[in-house]
Amino acid sequence: MKETRSPEEVQGEIAETRAELTETAAALAAKADVKAQVKQAGADAKARLAETAADARHQVAAKAGQAREQVAQTAARAREQVGERAGEARRQFTEGEPREVVRRPVPLTLIFTTAAGVAAILLAMLRRRRR
Repeated sequence: MKETRSPEEVQGEIAETRAELTETAAALAAKADVKAQVKQAGADAKARLAETAADARHQVAAKAGQAREQVAQTAARAREQVGERAGEARRQFTEGEPREVVRRPVPLTLIFTTAAGVAAILLAMLRRRRR
């Protein structure tokens, strides 16, 4: 038994087949277009890199905030200790006990650094005279 189709049905099937062929051809063209694939891969990599950089920025900002808080706390403790020690020194001087104030000698590193600087200057001067 033959099925009879109207011309409209045949034209509809033809249009449907054309649409499928167009999609298939476009898909094959996209697979064959290496330049476009490379460009897309580059864009994907760039997007991933931007996301990673944004995450890193947020992490650094968070760590910087924590460090800032720690520094502020340490500075506050140091200010408090300096204030206490200055108060002790002031009390010793006002109560007439200046001999008890601990005098710290000049640190040896400062002495050696200064001596090394002076020696370097003297050597430079001597070398200039010899020329």
